[in-house]
Amino acid sequence: MAQTNAYQVGQVWTYDTAAEDSGSLIKIQAIEMVGPEDKQQTIYHISMSDIALKGASQDRINAGHLPVSRETLDMSVTSLTSNPQDFPDLDYRTGMAEWRRANGGWFTISLQDIAGVLRKSFARVPTD
Repeated sequence: MAQTNAYQVGQVWTYDTAAEDSGSLIKIQAIEMVGPEDKQQTIYHISMSDIALKGASQDRINAGHLPVSRETLDMSVTSLTSNPQDFPDLDYRTGMAEWRRANGGWFTISLQDIAGVLRKSFARVPTD
């Protein structure tokens, strides 16, 4: 169910994950307004930790930069963590700079779906 929260830079949130991504967290790294003045959108630059590559695999990845909408956060986050220092130190600045150079878009799907997209992107092709 969608909710409305006061999001701030530095917050670490749990979110509704797929079973294989249990324990994954997101951190809000930056917040900015983009788009033409009459249609500005708030974009949240997040990092995501501990995404399983394959099923319940021990192989896990982190995503340093993912631009998302407020709707993505509202439909996905479940609780603000009380211990944000547990989040890994991830470089989001490089990805955010590339995103700006490319005039990139942003995700409007759930965080669980974004983790699924990342998993598919990193899927290994069988070598047999």
